[in-house]
Amino acid sequence: MRNPAKIYLVDTGLAKRVKSEDSGRLLENAIFLRLRRESDKIFYFDENQECDFVVFKNNRFYAYQVCYELNEKNEERELGGLIMCCKQLKLKEGFILTNDREEEFKQEGIRIKIIPAWKYLLSPNPY
Repeated sequence: MRNPAKIYLVDTGLAKRVKSEDSGRLLENAIFLRLRRESDKIFYFDENQECDFVVFKNNRFYAYQVCYELNEKNEERELGGLIMCCKQLKLKEGFILTNDREEEFKQEGIRIKIIPAWKYLLSPNPY
């Protein structure tokens, strides 16, 4: 079985009350709202692995993975989905937005930028 379509709410307070207490889902909802201000072309990548957001803006694609905490348990899944998406779309970089981790490295020829979500949300010109 596949997961149902993702639903994002405009009111994050309502999202917390109605949708979920899960910090990761709430963070994903907040990131979606920011991405939506930048572009109306937001997609979901799902080819054996998933990438939360593929956004078309400024005449190019950007790949974003959102997870509250990137750790040993989820790192392979989160990175795998992002890398697969970047390879399919021939992107040289991808972004992982987390609660507080910041790091940059290259894996399988893809530059991965891990950015704290607060930094991304407050940036006047997000990545």
